[in-house]
Amino acid sequence: MSVIAVALFQEDGNEYLDIGWDSMTIRDNGSIGINQHSKVQYYKLANKEFWFGNVGYSKRLSMMRGFMENQEVPILSTTLDVLDFMSRYYQFSDEYLRAERRMHNGGDDHFEGESLIIYKDSHNLSVWNFNCFSVEPVPIGQILAIGSGAKAAMGALYSGASMEDAIEATCRVDKSCREPIHRTRIQYN
Repeated sequence: MSVIAVALFQEDGNEYLDIGWDSMTIRDNGSIGINQHSKVQYYKLANKEFWFGNVGYSKRLSMMRGFMENQEVPILSTTLDVLDFMSRYYQFSDEYLRAERRMHNGGDDHFEGESLIIYKDSHNLSVWNFNCFSVEPVPIGQILAIGSGAKAAMGALYSGASMEDAIEATCRVDKSCREPIHRTRIQYN
């Protein structure tokens, strides 16, 4: 299932949101491999920026790429904004999945997983944890990790490890996480 982690850190008087993730992927047929595309995708339009990360089956990320081709980056400052956006995304993906099931005479839609949504504009930086059952804002400054390696990554980060070290340690102790490790940072002050 993998891992994606976010944490606040400070450097040279600036505050950043640090994001780290592994490269494990579960393909639609259930096979395991190294993700050829980033597990955390970035979209930008004008002064709005949007990151979408997912742990679970890789189909969800592929569908988000297709969905965002015809979308503007939404304003995601409230729980209702996130729910509306994800509802439109699920409608889009359900149409695709129904067509795929007709083509292949049934089959599993492999839509398990948990998502991390980060939104930034000139006024807001918000982090959201989304799964099929709930959407929760994540207070800035709180460490969050999703996926099977979440506890290992959060333990390492709370113990003072850097993002790279935390994801590397997670890959060592969680059989569902794999190197190489990826990291990006978002300045928010």
